[in-house]
Amino acid sequence: MSSPPESTKSPGRLPAAPCLRFFEPLSLYLDHNSRDMDKWMVSERQFPDGEREWSITPTPYPMREKAPSTRTTCERERVGARAGAAVTPSSSETREKNDRRAARKLKRLIRYQDLCTMVTLSFPGEGIHDYEESYRLVSRFIHDHGELVHRGGAYAAVPEWHPGGHGSHWHPMTGGGRFKRSELTALRVGWTDFLKRQGYEPSGGAKWIRVHVRVFGSPRKAANYAAKYVTKSLGEGMEIGRQRYLRSEGFTIPEPERSYSRSLATAFILLPHPLFWDQMYSGFGKSEPWVWVNMGPPD
Repeated sequence: MSSPPESTKSPGRLPAAPCLRFFEPLSLYLDHNSRDMDKWMVSERQFPDGEREWSITPTPYPMREKAPSTRTTCERERVGARAGAAVTPSSSETREKNDRRAARKLKRLIRYQDLCTMVTLSFPGEGIHDYEESYRLVSRFIHDHGELVHRGGAYAAVPEWHPGGHGSHWHPMTGGGRFKRSELTALRVGWTDFLKRQGYEPSGGAKWIRVHVRVFGSPRKAANYAAKYVTKSLGEGMEIGRQRYLRSEGFTIPEPERSYSRSLATAFILLPHPLFWDQMYSGFGKSEPWVWVNMGPPD
């Protein structure tokens, strides 16, 4: 999926005016590219906080019931060349798609697990600028002393590079709401003692290494905050192909409910009326056949 355009959130359930801008690129796309779009898939997800989202995409090829092409590989290449077929995506395009895929997965993990609490684990002094080292420390601490961070529940942790040049710190997203004073003290002491054993002492005369806790108003807000660091981190120390975040095990993202339509028009019938859309993104303006719509819980 391509980068979405600017947010199209419509206040107070008023008509989503951006959907008017959507129909012109949609019609242009269908005029030139609709011959092979004989089936459309509508996916619906409902999150624990009551928000729902829908996406419309072409049905994956194996489900289209179309006979495979009888052309040879060379014939297909010649036909593609004459038709001006798209070239293989560049490494930057592949990276962007991987970024967006990882961000979508992280958002869903956070929202399905109802994670609204963010713990920030910092490093002392000038910080740690090597991603592998910071990853090693945080993953080991959560493995050995995870109950101090997630209090026995699910978690997902993302790195953030400090804007002042002090290396990285990590944000484990957890559930359970605010930390009690005793829980926060135990976390601060545990994190400091752990880093001391790894050779990292508090700096500037401090007794403890800084730990911060923030509670978001909803899992959606927490998910949006965490996901932006997944897409940002590759340019700031993380190698391509490296794991972008830590997460608790034993949990899989539920599959969405799926419906199928022979035409795009009937696929739209399966969505709520545009009056109730909060946001709408689409790729039709860039000749990419997808639509994403969401609707929040009633106010």
